[in-house]
Amino acid sequence: RIWPYCLAISDETKLDMLHMKNAYFGSAQCSFGERVNQWGGELDVAFEQASIGFSVDAFIVTFNPPFPNRIKIDVDGLDGAIARGMTRTVRDERVRSVLIEIDQARTGELEEVTRIMAEGGLELRNPPPAGGWIESNNFCFTRPGF
Repeated sequence: RIWPYCLAISDETKLDMLHMKNAYFGSAQCSFGERVNQWGGELDVAFEQASIGFSVDAFIVTFNPPFPNRIKIDVDGLDGAIARGMTRTVRDERVRSVLIEIDQARTGELEEVTRIMAEGGLELRNPPPAGGWIESNNFCFTRPGF
């Protein structure tokens, strides 16, 4: 039911470098294109690999994979770029929800992602807590009725 592919997802289709803090299975803090960590600073890179990147929209148009119903995005800093590259996809009513992790240090990213999701008909179900963010939060956008 899940089809993993070895490629980068961003806001455009391009060849670039995948920068990794380490090469351990399941590790975090990787970046595609720029050597930037999730807080906007320089990423401490231990390994780099040439990679192909696609926007979600371009990947779906190019390869016609099974269409996603639920999307989870947690990529340590590229969350906004990925959202920008999936505007067509989230407008499709088959997408029922998008769960996206956003770090509070990335000023304006939640507002941008919320706008993109709203234009696609998805509503933010869990706004930031009244007492303030934790370091990063998972925000859930769902289509009404699901």
